[in-house]
This record gives sequence, C-alpha cells and structure tokens, in this order.
Amino acid sequence: MSQHALIVQPSGLHLTMECAASLLLQLMGLPREPSEDELKGQAAHWHALQWAQGNHMQVGAVFKAAGKEWTTDTDMVAGSKLYVLEAVPHSTARYEEPVACADIHPESWGTPDYWRWMPEINLLKVVDYKFGHRYVDAFENWQLIAYALGVVRFLNIPMTAQVKLVIVQPRCYFSNEGFGFEWVTTVAELFKYAMRVQSQVQIALSPNAPARTGKHCLDCKATHICKTLQQNAMHLSQYAGIGEAINLDVDALGVEARIVYEAHEILEARLEGLKAQIKHLTERGKNVPYWVMADGRSLLKYNEGVTVEDIRLLGQSVGVDTIHPPKPITPTQAIDAGVDPTVMALYATRLPPGKTLKPESTTLARKVFGAKQV
Repeated sequence: MSQHALIVQPSGLHLTMECAASLLLQLMGLPREPSEDELKGQAAHWHALQWAQGNHMQVGAVFKAAGKEWTTDTDMVAGSKLYVLEAVPHSTARYEEPVACADIHPESWGTPDYWRWMPEINLLKVVDYKFGHRYVDAFENWQLIAYALGVVRFLNIPMTAQVKLVIVQPRCYFSNEGFGFEWVTTVAELFKYAMRVQSQVQIALSPNAPARTGKHCLDCKATHICKTLQQNAMHLSQYAGIGEAINLDVDALGVEARIVYEAHEILEARLEGLKAQIKHLTERGKNVPYWVMADGRSLLKYNEGVTVEDIRLLGQSVGVDTIHPPKPITPTQAIDAGVDPTVMALYATRLPPGKTLKPESTTLARKVFGAKQV
C-alpha cells in the first residue's frame, strides 16, 4: 500500500535500531510472499483511507486491494471509524503523501498514513494505522519519528512545536494503562532521536555490522540466513533440554523467567525463517528431511452471483434451514454504529478482566517521568 525507500525504510527502523546487521541481511534474503494477514492489513489500510475520504464502505461491500478481492467485515468498518477519529479529515490534512526523511538517511523517504500541521496551536500530528493484533507502542516509535522529521523539514516547522505521534490499532486488545497509543513530544526532542538513528544507520551500512537477537527478530526477513540467530537458537535448544530440580529465590525466578520468555521469541523467529527457506526449496523440487508440503484445507465459498434468496430456496427444497436467524451484533459494535454508550449501559455490562502475567516494560519509568534522556 504505502511506498518506502529501498534500503533505509522508516517502517523498518525499529529493526535497524535493535539489530544493525538486519538492514543489509534482509536485502540478501529470499524474496518472501506477503502472508494473508499482511495482505489483509493492506486491504484494511485501503478501506480506512476510503472511509476518511468520505467513501463509507459498509459491511458486505466488495473491493479490490493488495491484488485481491475483499469483502468488508465488521473489523474493517470498526477500524476505519476509529482511524477517522484520529486522522480527522481537513483541508490541511494529508493522507498517504510521501515525505523525504533526510535526517534518517539522504536516500530515505516514506509514506505516513496521515499527518497534519496546525500552526494555530503549534502542533504537528502524525498517525499510523496498524491492523494487526500485536501491540505497537507510540512511545519512541522510530517509524513515526522518521515520518515526523520528514514533515518538519518539508514545512520548516519550528523547534518549539509540539508533535503528537499516534498509533491507531483497532484489533490490539492490550491494556497499557493509558500509555502507548499516543506520545506527545517536541520537534527539538525529535532531532535528538535523529542523531541516534544516523549513528545506527552508519553502523548498519558498514561491513560486518553487529547482530543482536530479540523479539524484533519476529519482523525480520533474514531470519533464515542470520548466523547469530541460528547460534542463539541452537544454544537455547540445548539449554531447554537440561533438567535440574532447584528452588529459585524471587530475584533469580524473575530473571530466568524473563530470559526464557525472550528465548521463546528468538526460537519462534528462527523457526519461521527456517520454514520460509524450506518452503522456498520444496516448491522448487528439493527434498528437505522431516518436512513435506501437504495440502491445506481451503474454505468452501458460494459462487459469484449466488444470492441469499437462492440459498434460502435451496434449503426449502430439501427441508433444511440454510439461513441463520437474525442475531444481535455485539455491544461494542452497536456503540461503534452510533448507539450512545450511556444507553448501552442499560443493556450490557463489562465483565471484570482477569489477571494475566506479563513481563514488565523496561521503558515504563521513562514513559511516566519523560523521555528527556535520549
């Protein structure tokens, strides 16, 4: 959907900042076909853009995007409505308009989903739409930082201006206690981040750039050729096979659980990279031990042109009910459709959430007390 620079892409900066070697390694890797989730994300982007431009495509509407035909579902509609609440249509708003990101690299550029400069209140707002379930934090988000710096240079926005960076992520059901989906900083602070990016990009473009494994490996397209990831995955596999009975004190328990948690993400990333390579080889006639390409199960779909009435009559002819009786939409979908939340409170109650165990964020203190120390 969006266009980006060939090498130093704003959308890939989170990888470069965590692992310098990933920048060039990804150019050496096998070409990968986008997954169904990635294609649906592109389609959802297109739907949200249409909605922002006044083309309110409702549930059931058919459209073409990302090289495929899609049928608008409730998630797309709810996401597009949420997107427009942040990416507010206005004569000064810009959707999908490319900007040069020279403060990242002279040849870097990208396409923000939305940006708007409001000189009357000295505020630049940049919004990025994410349709996936995996949580994306707006705080110190390198992609949004790059986009914002590009707009700042394009419009010569003053250093004192505030910058609001927003992530719209309708399908991420993550409670972050008020942090993450929005981050407010200043132009002056962004240029401090730019210095860090420039330094890391120089390292990444140099020979023998250092590699570092972590959960960022899940987004890397070079997991199948990364020697560092391979070695770490092998060591972790051996470690997982060691059985010892030992009672850990609370400090050691927390540390080891965090290590194993991050190790699991490394192994998952390595496995996905290996599977991509195996698939590439088997599709070209190579035999890989212990792996075969087996037929999956595809969905049975009605032919184009078949109507609901056709299916109803089909059921009647054999004495089968082929039409679902009407059922209510969810309370959240009803609110998204326009029902007043205070009225809905008379009909629906939010159940108390259960407690879940999750690793503590190492950036929480900086979110609370500010991100001045960059």
